[in-house]
Amino acid sequence: MSKTLLIVYALTFLMVVSCGGIGRQSVLTETHSTIPPGHDSTTTSVKKIFSEIEPNLYQNVPNPFNSITYICYDVPRPSHVSLQIYNVLGKKVATLVDTLQVPGTYEVAWETNSMVSAIFFYQITMAQDDSTYFNQTLKMTLLR
Repeated sequence: MSKTLLIVYALTFLMVVSCGGIGRQSVLTETHSTIPPGHDSTTTSVKKIFSEIEPNLYQNVPNPFNSITYICYDVPRPSHVSLQIYNVLGKKVATLVDTLQVPGTYEVAWETNSMVSAIFFYQITMAQDDSTYFNQTLKMTLLR
């Protein structure tokens, strides 16, 4: 197996593992070796070309969960991001994120050591210039 192919597999694995196992391998769109023909070098490089990301909120992992779960989301441009947790009655039980963030993929851990089994909803809101451009809510289950 070539070095370039091994690097691609390694990067793909890291991308999938990095955010709770949700598939990120589609982000890597091109790789190539930079060893010129006729040179005896063992150095290779990988060029990653990322397509523009869309705002997205992913299902928490694991779900259902026992005491800790991970929530991932994509921020496409500098934005004020708010990630909040609500119970089934609509009462806010936690604010995980409430800050300005630069473009990228983020992972947040939520530890629920003092809570009982329940269904929760997590909602992300992304705003720029006081205007909300993305809002999504997903459901998760805590089992004790």
